[in-house]
Amino acid sequence: MIRWIWRWNDALDLHFILMACFMLGLSYIAYRDWIDFRIPDHATIPLGALGLVWIALFRPEAWFFHAGAALVGGFIFWLIAALYKRLRGKDGLGLGDAKLVAVGGFWLGLDLAFAIALGTGIALGATLALIVLKLRGRGDPIPLGFYLAIGFIVTSLFS
Repeated sequence: MIRWIWRWNDALDLHFILMACFMLGLSYIAYRDWIDFRIPDHATIPLGALGLVWIALFRPEAWFFHAGAALVGGFIFWLIAALYKRLRGKDGLGLGDAKLVAVGGFWLGLDLAFAIALGTGIALGATLALIVLKLRGRGDPIPLGFYLAIGFIVTSLFS
């Protein structure tokens, strides 16, 4: 049905529109996480659904790798959150971060782009976290989702 709306030669335009929605959604998530340390479901769930549409239209042969990236990335972050809570007795990593990584997996897949995005986000987050810890104090929360979203945006621009 979408192909009836968009002519075949305008597929690039549809790709651009979907990627722009992805980046705008990530920008909103980064803003919200920076302001109130929450990654809202009303942003991650539609981005995940949009990622499935993007896969169906532009990478149907690689759907398994994109779904695998979402599951593996989301599971690893969920596991980190669960282990931290068990060891420290308090939340250290929210499930919004795990959902955001899963969304990034849907869009970027299991190839190098997903690894670069995660690495960029985590490295940027760790570096700035050290600065924040030095300036504010050890007990203050750090918005990891902000840095993950920036990593996904940067990687999407260059991949």
